[in-house]
Amino acid sequence: MPDDEVSGDKSGWTPAKDVDFLMKNDVKCVIAACGTVSAVFPDEEMEKRGILSERAQKNREIKARNQAKTLENEAKYMHELKEGYALLDKEVAALQKESVAAREESRRLRFRAACLSYSVIMIATRFITAR
Repeated sequence: MPDDEVSGDKSGWTPAKDVDFLMKNDVKCVIAACGTVSAVFPDEEMEKRGILSERAQKNREIKARNQAKTLENEAKYMHELKEGYALLDKEVAALQKESVAAREESRRLRFRAACLSYSVIMIATRFITAR
């Protein structure tokens, strides 16, 4: 940070004031041998300027791991949904087959009932006409 122009006093110096000074003067590059500047320099400003602090790097890594875990969980969920739909499809197909079989059985029974009814009618007709 520049000295007080008149007295050369640095007693009011803070890392945050350094950062303010650098940001006001549109500095393109900062090389810091310690964490003082990176500890107070806002991550958003660092990213805008292409600087990556250790804190920002850790945040990016955590964010990337969280996104990967989220994607993994979503993939698992989608797989489970797909398996569930496959089971439902099988059950629907089985029910449809049962339904077809039940309809065919119903037709056979109605046909037998009609035949029996016809036979009863024929026997009754013969019995009545025979008298």
